[in-house]
Amino acid sequence: MPSDYDQIRNDNIEEYGRGERHLAYLGSLYPDRTHFVFEILQNAEDAGASKVRFTVSQDKLEVTHDGRPFTDRDIRGVCGIGEGEKADDLTKIGRFGIGFKSVYAYTMRPEIHSGDDHFCIEKYVRPCAVEPRPIYDSWTTLFVFPFDKTEPDPNVASEEISDCLGKLNIRTLLFLKSIKEVEYAIPGATGVYLREDSARGSAREVEIVGQSNEDEETEKWLVFSRPVKTPEMSQNIYVELGFFLATDNDGKQTIERVQDTPLVVYFPTEKRTDLGFLIQGPYQTTLARDNVPTSEPWNEVLINETADLTVESLHELKKLGLLTVSLLNTLPIDADDFPSWSMFRPIYTRVKEALIKEELLPTHDSSFVAAKNALLARGVDLMNLLNNAGSLGTLWESDGNIRWLPSSAITENRTPNLRRYLIEELNVEEVTPESFAAKVTASFMDDQSDEWVQDFYCFLRGHRSLWIQRSYSFRDTSGVLLNKSILRLQDGSHVIPFSGREPNAYLSNGTDTATSLPIVKVELTQRDDARKFLRELGIPEFDLVEEIMMTVLPKYTTGINISLDENQNDLQKIEWAMIRGSDEKQQRLIRQLTVTPFILCTVPATETQEYRKADSIYFRSDELGGYFEGNRSFAYVDRDHAQRALFEKLGIADSVRIARKPWDSRGYVKIDRRWGFHRRGRERFDPNIYVDGLEQALADPTVEKSAFIWSKIVIPYFDCIRGIVESSGRQNYVDSKQEKLTSNFGDLLIETEWLPDSSGEMHKPCDLRLDDLHHAFERHHRVAEQLAMKADADAELCERAGVSQQELDRLRRIKEAPQEVQQRIDRMLDADDREGPEFPQEESSNAERRRQRIQRHYSVAPPKSYEKHVRTVRTTEDSIDQHTQLRQWYTNESEQMVCQICKDEMPFKKRDGEYYFEAVEVLSKDYLPRELESHYLALCPLCAAKYKEFVKRDDQAMTEVCQALTEMEKESDSLEVPLTFGESSASVRFVQTHVIDLQAILNAGQP
Repeated sequence: MPSDYDQIRNDNIEEYGRGERHLAYLGSLYPDRTHFVFEILQNAEDAGASKVRFTVSQDKLEVTHDGRPFTDRDIRGVCGIGEGEKADDLTKIGRFGIGFKSVYAYTMRPEIHSGDDHFCIEKYVRPCAVEPRPIYDSWTTLFVFPFDKTEPDPNVASEEISDCLGKLNIRTLLFLKSIKEVEYAIPGATGVYLREDSARGSAREVEIVGQSNEDEETEKWLVFSRPVKTPEMSQNIYVELGFFLATDNDGKQTIERVQDTPLVVYFPTEKRTDLGFLIQGPYQTTLARDNVPTSEPWNEVLINETADLTVESLHELKKLGLLTVSLLNTLPIDADDFPSWSMFRPIYTRVKEALIKEELLPTHDSSFVAAKNALLARGVDLMNLLNNAGSLGTLWESDGNIRWLPSSAITENRTPNLRRYLIEELNVEEVTPESFAAKVTASFMDDQSDEWVQDFYCFLRGHRSLWIQRSYSFRDTSGVLLNKSILRLQDGSHVIPFSGREPNAYLSNGTDTATSLPIVKVELTQRDDARKFLRELGIPEFDLVEEIMMTVLPKYTTGINISLDENQNDLQKIEWAMIRGSDEKQQRLIRQLTVTPFILCTVPATETQEYRKADSIYFRSDELGGYFEGNRSFAYVDRDHAQRALFEKLGIADSVRIARKPWDSRGYVKIDRRWGFHRRGRERFDPNIYVDGLEQALADPTVEKSAFIWSKIVIPYFDCIRGIVESSGRQNYVDSKQEKLTSNFGDLLIETEWLPDSSGEMHKPCDLRLDDLHHAFERHHRVAEQLAMKADADAELCERAGVSQQELDRLRRIKEAPQEVQQRIDRMLDADDREGPEFPQEESSNAERRRQRIQRHYSVAPPKSYEKHVRTVRTTEDSIDQHTQLRQWYTNESEQMVCQICKDEMPFKKRDGEYYFEAVEVLSKDYLPRELESHYLALCPLCAAKYKEFVKRDDQAMTEVCQALTEMEKESDSLEVPLTFGESSASVRFVQTHVIDLQAILNAGQP
């Protein structure tokens, strides 16, 4: 049955009086009028509701929830001020007292329908019965808040509440226990806030989602709880922590710092915590919930409980694999944020104590360490080096389990606050290269493996201050390691690098330690960086080149038997010497190597192996094997030989060796150059050309071998078969004699039966036509001429027609060319029928756009400026490149550059292959005061001189040219301006784009 509203109303009138002015302030208790939304959610949470719905219209707000229906006590609470007992209030978010009065910011007569109760509240505290309203589905309680105040008006009220609901922070639901869903429907939009909990260890994982018409927002949190009991309470209350869960690029969950972390009393307050996570509890707040009294004893109890919970959560996060550097950044690590008088100082202190004593700091190797046993390295390379050095306790003289913190994640740039906290507050030692080097001892070095010492040397290469010596004015400073035994010798002992200026050890070539010198252990110098460090330190190599020349190479000239292993060892020595030796020593060694038969090779003709000099060996290939088949002089090494680079440098070839003299730029080959006797081959002819193995290859031909000779030797060197040798008693070849000769190379090719016909039968060249050759052979008419082959049908046709074979081949290629190529050839032939070359064509695809662009360029082009010296000097002309533009415009499709006045090809080309021409300004500076490429004409020297004399110096002629350009029709076929050259007439012709540019410039006027 419904409550006795009359009795409650009469009681409240007696309690609060008949007036209402003293109660009106309750509607403005909160600085934000929409705060009442949280008060409504409080009621629903306290009533055990699982879902709440807000419906906003233009004239009212309706709220429904599915919690426990109102009781008589609830009605008294919602109609009263500060109803309820303190102990019970602590277990609730808020009894309906002061908080509910915030609804009066928008309404004067709220209605409540719940169970059997249907009432409104008048004058803040007076309940009155109203007509029941049905509540459908699973809803149990309905609030109706009509917008019946004059300020704000209904439209503003609807807009403000709608904006609040649409932008409600999804974390509002984070610490609630009952409410799982908050729906809203506002004008033009709907949305929902959802919360889902699941157990995760001793914590609960909370996923909160905000969905609306426009987007969706999702967050995941890990929430830890700790019960707090007091003697006057009948049930537990809880303090809680919320850590934000993020997902990294690898899909792994991490805990990240949150920047905005107000203290939460079920809902966020305005109290900053400066923590990287959220804390929540039933703290005592001001009436408006906008502040939390720091000195309140109950609040001090809760903060201390929260501090203990924080440490407990670290242990649980450690079990869950979430205690990482990222999590450390969420903790209270900045002492300035937590001074001694801070409400949250206990959390800072308790966490600091735990991190120092308990194994809660993540390490480099994914374990955990207490701060008292932790080290932080200045650089990952130092940490990795020392991490492999055995027990760190030896260097740091500690009995504890010394561990490295992850230095790559804790740096000055990435985590400055955390790094400072670890070093300054937790007293974690930061190990620098200098502090480590100071701890190095001989006994420490003795305990390390060769691999570690090698890593140590590589590390030191990047830290020169530890071992380099510097001089500063009157004093010298040396790196600390120069006085420590860091060089490991071949016998495992250690020495300091130098005694005075003399080295205490030398570098080996990495393979041979048979020397009386103290050698740095060979295994330590296998890595390039380690060896480079030792060289930069100043440790010299013993003279490996001399050792090779004195003891290694002589073995191969004495005829003693040298095993394959010994030869391989010698090759490695030679390779090291070639890499490490100076340029001068390398050249000495190469000279000796080229005359020494030290390379073990295979002779296929005898199926044996023998040592030979490099210049008589080839790299193995099927083509060379076929060419040299049966030739005892041919020997090879495998192409993928370990010393291939060395063999290439020494001259082992991968193609047939051909010795031919070079020719100069005119094609002359110098044969003899003696006093009173000079001989040279013309057109690259070298009568003394030598081809390795050719005579034997021709003596036993096959189709494949002959095809190889034809394509790889004869065609590339056909100009050395027969040619002209010029001789003279003078070096300028005055009164020279010319003699036609056939080289030995040519004689072999001409007189030997080595060319196969289509059936594979071999013939001399003179017995075949090109058409008779085997199909595997490329047809080459110049080769056929040189070999005196029979003339084929084409040759006979060329002879009758008076054209060369090359011209016939060219005509055939033209016939087979694509249609567009043939059309271009036709245009070129048409141009040949006219007098002079074809004038270029240059049309603009969009004349108006080009005109506008040129005018823009012209407006910002630099004004021409002159400085008066002894003569007037133009200083701005170098700012443009008129020659490139003119070459582009006035070069035709036949690649001929044409003069704009005489329309003939420019008279000559310069040494760089470009046409010589003069760029002459079309008008004087009075017409064209700025610098621009389009101002110029491309003229041959003669026309340039005439234009300067008869046009540029004649004001009337300048005016006529300017007028003609201005009035010229750009679509005209002629595009010519008439000129008077003294007593003769001429014209200057333009391409279309040039005319467009000039007209745009002239129309632009003065800048």
